[in-house]
Amino acid sequence: MKSRLDPKRITLSKLAQNLRNKYPVPITITVPQKNFDVTLKGKERAQELKFIEGFLKLEEKILLKKAKVSKDTHASALRYQKRAINQLVKGIREIARDKSIEFLQNEANSG
Repeated sequence: MKSRLDPKRITLSKLAQNLRNKYPVPITITVPQKNFDVTLKGKERAQELKFIEGFLKLEEKILLKKAKVSKDTHASALRYQKRAINQLVKGIREIARDKSIEFLQNEANSG
């Protein structure tokens, strides 16, 4: 699973920060690409910034969902293991109880 410090996310965050600070950006997503750094103005800058921030939020939701699913899967596996151990203990107790009854019956018959 990707972390919050994924290089792609960092690059997109820096690009968004440059747009907020009205600095030239080397790449644009929503407007035609130029062969040089571009300083976007007004509506274009706002549109570019909105797109990048929306993408980062969407990716964040996906990362959180993956983490939740992973956590739920782990919890489910632990519950299954606990149930299996309890069944094993119950079976061992039954066998031990049956053996102890058998032992007591043998002692009674021999004595």
